[in-house]
Amino acid sequence: MFYTIGYQKRRLQDLIDDLEKWLIDIVIDVRSKPNSKNPTWRPDNLRDALGKRGIKYYYNGRKLGGFGKFNKEALEPYIKKIERDEINICFLCFESDHKTCHRYYKIGKLLNSRGHTVWHITPLGRLSRQK
Repeated sequence: MFYTIGYQKRRLQDLIDDLEKWLIDIVIDVRSKPNSKNPTWRPDNLRDALGKRGIKYYYNGRKLGGFGKFNKEALEPYIKKIERDEINICFLCFESDHKTCHRYYKIGKLLNSRGHTVWHITPLGRLSRQK
């Protein structure tokens, strides 16, 4: 299953709690510019924090980021992994409101058009289905 989440206005522990609540196995960071002013959200720190909880972290914002050229072919390995294995993959970006982020209007719509259900994890930890 595919999910998305934004970390804006969240504490790291709240984000991790929501990822665990929805049984996320892999987080794909799709921020075009991942070097946050807040060290908590930098790739190395996220990888460490998520890894301690058994969640794998990968950065792929160069190909799947919201700024610059979006490479839809870069989604193929994740689609194949979902189809082959029973896992949950979550795309991470900054914006808390998924409807204002490329997670919704690029990634979500593309996955949806390929027949995959996409759930957006809201700031309250609830799910909103991609339309």
